[in-house]
Amino acid sequence: MKRVLRHVSSPANIRSFLYFGDPNGRGFPGAFYAWQWLFNLRRSLLHKLQDGSSPEQTKQVAALFTEGILIRPFDDIFDKDGCALLDTIQAICKIKLEEPHVKDTLAGTKVVESSKNFILQLLGKNFEADSPFIQLAVHPKVLALVNAYLGMRSYLRDVQVWLNYPTPGHAVETQLWHRDYGDFLNVKIFIYLNDVTKQNGPFCFVPRTHRIGFLRGIAVRNAKGRIDDPEMAEAIPPEQWRTCVGSAKTVILCDTGGFHRGLKPLTGHRLLLELHYTSSKPAYPRTFQLKGSAKTFSDLDAVQKHALLL
Repeated sequence: MKRVLRHVSSPANIRSFLYFGDPNGRGFPGAFYAWQWLFNLRRSLLHKLQDGSSPEQTKQVAALFTEGILIRPFDDIFDKDGCALLDTIQAICKIKLEEPHVKDTLAGTKVVESSKNFILQLLGKNFEADSPFIQLAVHPKVLALVNAYLGMRSYLRDVQVWLNYPTPGHAVETQLWHRDYGDFLNVKIFIYLNDVTKQNGPFCFVPRTHRIGFLRGIAVRNAKGRIDDPEMAEAIPPEQWRTCVGSAKTVILCDTGGFHRGLKPLTGHRLLLELHYTSSKPAYPRTFQLKGSAKTFSDLDAVQKHALLL
């Protein structure tokens, strides 16, 4: 009994109950302020006192606050250095697409044994700090945007390249509507590495359903599980759903505490880079190991170091 009480009363479980404990998984009153000023006080203060954003970024953050999603061409978010990094990333991914197990999976001759057998993760779990993937993730312009939305210096929790492809059967798992419970607020950045249409699995989102959005209070049946289209349509009309088609290098910034899914591909495939930013106390640990020399880390500014180091 004592062990159970200790588990329930642990800081992580208290935070989880406060953030997601109501029946719709949208957080209790006051959760936002507790998240920012109680559980992440130091990072919030540093951001308020030392960091800033440009007028253009202020407009972008306002849109993200309101809608929970922001879609922009790559060069609206990043500069020339960022473009060079993405070119390198695309070249690396082109080589990975030629690996035998990837080609066999896309051809349908190899079946992935997983509950998410519609997706391959192309990157490993170890990154050097000077990797183009990490350097793009901590690019000053994108960190300024993410941090302004979160109201604190963010933490880079995940970096991955996802390859989605057609599979038999109905939509399953993350192909169905759902919310993420990684943190009270979070930002995922998706960068399309190929052209994405309605046929090859675009990202879909219901605007304003994130935990500070206007529609957060709308009750959705089975809100803490996977939700099919008829269930979602009972609460929010389909004309309010957003299907994010776009050319290669389209950038999507999204608070995935709102309802979202990756539409099931019918033909072709979708290739994207995913970057995930949270507070310093996410519900789930970082998914990768970071390596680097003292010189590499010394070249980073304080905001970048906070993104990479707790």
